[in-house]
Amino acid sequence: MMKKGAILGLIFLFIAGAAVLFTASDTVAEQPCAEISNMSGKGTLTHNGKVVKLDLGMKIYNNDLIKTQDKSKVEIKPMKNTGFAGTINVAANTAFYFKLADVKGQPSTTLDLMAGQVGMKVAKLTGSPSAQVKTDSAVCGVRGTEFSVIAPSSGNVLVTCDEGEVGLLGMDGDEAAVGPNAKDGQAAERRAGDRFKSLPVTVSSLEQFRDNWYAEEMGVLLSNPSKSINQFAGFYLKKKPAFEAAYAQLAKSAAFAKWKKEDATPGFRVLARDPNTLKELKEVDGPLTAIRKELVMFERYAYRLEEIKVALENTSYADFIIADSKKVPLLDDKGTPMSAKAFFAIYDRDKEDLARKVGEFRYALALHALRNPSGGTGRPGSASEDASTGEFFGDAKDSGGDDFFGK
Repeated sequence: MMKKGAILGLIFLFIAGAAVLFTASDTVAEQPCAEISNMSGKGTLTHNGKVVKLDLGMKIYNNDLIKTQDKSKVEIKPMKNTGFAGTINVAANTAFYFKLADVKGQPSTTLDLMAGQVGMKVAKLTGSPSAQVKTDSAVCGVRGTEFSVIAPSSGNVLVTCDEGEVGLLGMDGDEAAVGPNAKDGQAAERRAGDRFKSLPVTVSSLEQFRDNWYAEEMGVLLSNPSKSINQFAGFYLKKKPAFEAAYAQLAKSAAFAKWKKEDATPGFRVLARDPNTLKELKEVDGPLTAIRKELVMFERYAYRLEEIKVALENTSYADFIIADSKKVPLLDDKGTPMSAKAFFAIYDRDKEDLARKVGEFRYALALHALRNPSGGTGRPGSASEDASTGEFFGDAKDSGGDDFFGK
């Protein structure tokens, strides 16, 4: 089992990891971290703010977002620079960031799971790298194993392990270890607001167990679809304007526009301690901090809406009117009470643009860190990407519950 200190070390190394990659003063050509080795169906990849369709053989770079559509599956093969050989299997309606950091000379790979299901099969680790999956409430650290993490729209998490052992650490410091010979057996779940709990596997295969667990989760959602629609749509509609306002500040930043041009210039050298660079950092820092504040849970819920949409297709809830916690109907752009069908039309219209803007934000973080003498991102002089909030797992005060509308 992974000790708590070791897992905590993984967490803090991951937080600092993105910054470590960008401490050099020279612009270095990006190196791919992985590639699409097999796929069925459709998906997208977001790289530096550009959204493109997934294709066989496509290269994946650090901080890229991979998103699969309904009835689609993707297999990803990591490159040698990740430090491990194996495969990553991505289920339908899944969205995650592929993050590779250089921590004390060793690679650290993190799949930052926004929504859906990923499986990681590690055949070989070279040196002392780390490989992990992170959700909004837990980190799953692995060495020489095969495991799967499911994070459905319910906010619950299931981790299963076919081979070896996976150490789990929840946002409240709770620990577990799953695997054929681990203390918690081969499966553990973490329900929203609770701690990790071992689950007995009573079927012949873990695959069947995972399918049954996921079906039960979706069954709960469909048992009260009006509540699910109100919660997720309400949260989305509440948070999106604030995100758009924060992004608008970044979009009009002359410094960010200049950085993108410099990044596209072969051989360009960043002068990290130049007075003009420090002024540019200060200009971009405000928008980055504002976007991060709004994006903490908004992005995850936006991607989980895809799952909600698929689950509610072909049901009678297309005409359901979305209302706030006081049962006051929400209005669409024309001032008409908004139905679930009308909301998802808006969601479909906006989701590609949202992915592009979030990609631009993450691109700005990388360019900011490249110019920051401290190697951090966000507020100049910070030690980590989330130093301005002090919260690794996100804003727990706005991550769930029955009322997303607030005051």
